[in-house]
Amino acid sequence: HFDVTHDASLVARCPGTVVDVSPTETTCDFEFDGGPTYSTFSVAAYPAWTTTDEGAWGQSGVHVTLYDRAQTGIAAAIDPAYHSGFISFMEQTFGPFPYGDELRVLTAPTYWNGFETPTNIVLADTLATQEDSGYADNVAHVLDHEMAHMWAGDQTTLTDTYDFAWKEAMAE
Repeated sequence: HFDVTHDASLVARCPGTVVDVSPTETTCDFEFDGGPTYSTFSVAAYPAWTTTDEGAWGQSGVHVTLYDRAQTGIAAAIDPAYHSGFISFMEQTFGPFPYGDELRVLTAPTYWNGFETPTNIVLADTLATQEDSGYADNVAHVLDHEMAHMWAGDQTTLTDTYDFAWKEAMAE
């Protein structure tokens, strides 16, 4: 359970079921089995995300909401039908979406191209404009990679920096 106290100008999102209790308080309850074995519970807050309902993805109908920062180009780069198909593939292969029926995708100025926490994915707000990423569709690749972590990759306990290779290899 997370109680997040924040400035009234911010929208805060954290893993689990989110409740905006008041303009300055957000709670998140994470009551799902199989949470990460290392510290990937995080809080993201921003005053001006544009919120877009991306619909229900996958066979189980995971509701996806995009919280996008202005002018990232990420909203236009997300193809809900394609990613719904990816979630369907993951569900057929590995079982139902492990963290309920909601997934939030947030953009932020991050060092990494993407980062997963249960029910939240954070994408770098430069992802859609990066040149020479090596991928035909950088946004699609990183988003699918981070969604794969919902099933695989968070089950490796990291003892040092070099363990990230194991965690990332499972999702890749």
